[in-house]
Amino acid sequence: MNEKVGPKKWKSENLPGGQWNLPKLWLLTVVCFEFLAWHGVDCWTYHYSAKTLPWENARRFCRKYYTDLVAIQNKGEIAYLEKTIPHSKSYYWIGIRKIGGAWTWVGTNKSLSKEAENWGDGEPNNKKTKEDCVEIYINRTTDSGKWNDDSCQKPKRALCYTASCRALTCSGHGECVEVINNYTCNCNPGFFGPQCQYVVQCEPPLVPMLGAMNCSHPLGNFSFRSECAFSCLAGTVLTGSEVTTCGATGNWSTPTPTCEGMPATTLVPQETALYLTSSATYSPQPRGSTASLLGGTTNVTNDFILDLANGMHCDEVRAPERGSVNCLHALGNFSIHTKCTFNCSDPSTLVGASVIFCGELGRWTAPAPTCEEAVWPGGKNSAHRRHTINTAE
Repeated sequence: MNEKVGPKKWKSENLPGGQWNLPKLWLLTVVCFEFLAWHGVDCWTYHYSAKTLPWENARRFCRKYYTDLVAIQNKGEIAYLEKTIPHSKSYYWIGIRKIGGAWTWVGTNKSLSKEAENWGDGEPNNKKTKEDCVEIYINRTTDSGKWNDDSCQKPKRALCYTASCRALTCSGHGECVEVINNYTCNCNPGFFGPQCQYVVQCEPPLVPMLGAMNCSHPLGNFSFRSECAFSCLAGTVLTGSEVTTCGATGNWSTPTPTCEGMPATTLVPQETALYLTSSATYSPQPRGSTASLLGGTTNVTNDFILDLANGMHCDEVRAPERGSVNCLHALGNFSIHTKCTFNCSDPSTLVGASVIFCGELGRWTAPAPTCEEAVWPGGKNSAHRRHTINTAE
């Protein structure tokens, strides 16, 4: 087996029968050791074969035991290799070859840019034709660290690397960029941190008084891509955008809307917002305690609810003559959202709306109905012929 050693110690072994054991070197991790101890991650390290191989075989060797043939990214990397890789008269294959007439990084399948070229003097020259692969001169008297094109069939040592970047190195929210003994994450919009592990958050939006807000949080509460939809109670009109989204910069896409047509349009923080619908129910609590509305959507103070109910209510309704009324008080006696249902005794007929609500402006949605005695031809009242007039709710 291989072991990591200092830059001046190299290990390679031949097995009986000319077979090769799992790679013939471990090296170049002097800085990496300290990095591992403190950060607990893999490092980008270099390895080479002791045996010389044609380019294709060299690449297979690197991909089997490591990541791939080395892809030179900058002059600092070349200087590092010059300090740590020993000279070999055959030199080393790297991860560039000619594909479709263009020099190409095989690991990324991207063409070699002019700025990244590092050819030796007079290279590439295709001197013997079919010089479609690239070697690097390490510790050579002339052109050391430079590249040369050569026949892919020539045997040379494979210069490999092990990448520190993995599929989830940047938490799936950024691009991992390899650097010597380390890596850098270029985070996607909306994410930050050394591994792009944090998501940008927005301030919880304000909710219009007596309005409702329903939010979805795919990445965390009030974070990037969170979406909040607003609505207003019956009798009010929403002014502004119905939907707002938390953006990559930590700002909402639109301002908080308001519900017009109320006595007050004061915005209140989410933790004290009143979420109500026509079906909301409220069980009175001791003053100073908290109550939960709409299945625990949010908590509001009992004092706040009572003060609100005391300030907005409708006139008391009474049972009509020859009839009855049953009222459901959402926030208090005849307060907003009180629902009253009327019925008439046989053989009376209900005239008006059978159900009325106390609106946000302190007005009933319809006048209280009456129970009129039905008179049928022949002067007789008939219970089984009783009907309701104008009972639209």
